[in-house]
Amino acid sequence: MASQITVRAHLSRHSSTARVGCAVALFVFFGGQAWIAPISAPRPQTRQAPSEETFDPASLQIASSHAEQTPQAGAGSVLGAAAIASLPAAVNAQGGEYGLVEGKTISLLHPIGMAVLFFVSIAAGYTGLQWRRTRELASEVSAINAELKGPLAELETAKAATSPDASKISSLESTVSGLQGKLDTLKADRKSLTDGNFRDNHWTLGSILLGAGVFFAIEGPANTYARAAKLFPGDHLFAGAAIVVLWALAASMVPFMQKGNDNARTFHIGSNVLALSLFTYYQLPSGWGIATKVWEKTSFP
Repeated sequence: MASQITVRAHLSRHSSTARVGCAVALFVFFGGQAWIAPISAPRPQTRQAPSEETFDPASLQIASSHAEQTPQAGAGSVLGAAAIASLPAAVNAQGGEYGLVEGKTISLLHPIGMAVLFFVSIAAGYTGLQWRRTRELASEVSAINAELKGPLAELETAKAATSPDASKISSLESTVSGLQGKLDTLKADRKSLTDGNFRDNHWTLGSILLGAGVFFAIEGPANTYARAAKLFPGDHLFAGAAIVVLWALAASMVPFMQKGNDNARTFHIGSNVLALSLFTYYQLPSGWGIATKVWEKTSFP
């Protein structure tokens, strides 16, 4: 008994990765005919089925049952068992151990936060398109100003002629009037968009979306594990991961967009449109079902 305690104390000084590697190597080399239970629990006298609510990645509970069935072990098996005994005890990830984290209040942070981020995503898309329209209007105004120079010059020349051509002057005035009216409209639209401060609003919403989105993307699975002792791979988990990646890719295009790269702008818009589509098609329906179960199976606080 004293020798086993000394071996365990020595092995505990190493990292978890080294201990796992040592245990596996010894077990494979010597045949793996015996296991021993985790340090934190005494060796069971009767065979018990592992609880469904226990997170046991190293199969320690199953190993203890297997040890009862194979009492005859060689020296190699004893060494392998000693190494495995140095592993951390099985982790029970539910049953009140995490307190408020398992309660209704904390558990509902993810669905509420992601619902808010859905509308933030829509607002970010709207402000982004409005800012894009503001830039486009500036180019259109410049183009009409350039187009207007020709008819204005011709009109002045026609009016200054010795014998002015009334029909030509009338035609030129009509052309100038039409272009000027279009120019005034574009300038009014540009002023309205500029007053809306869409550029700064888009930057703010985009920053909130990326920062809070990454936070809740990690918080949600962590809370699920605390409550259920496992994750549930499926549309909600995979689509959520894809959305976060698309948000990050869209944000990575900003430096190139600032240099006037239209391809980067197209990629930025496309990534956000795809992310919002996945959000709408997968996350909202599946998230509602998950939130309903959380509400039913958790209690305040």
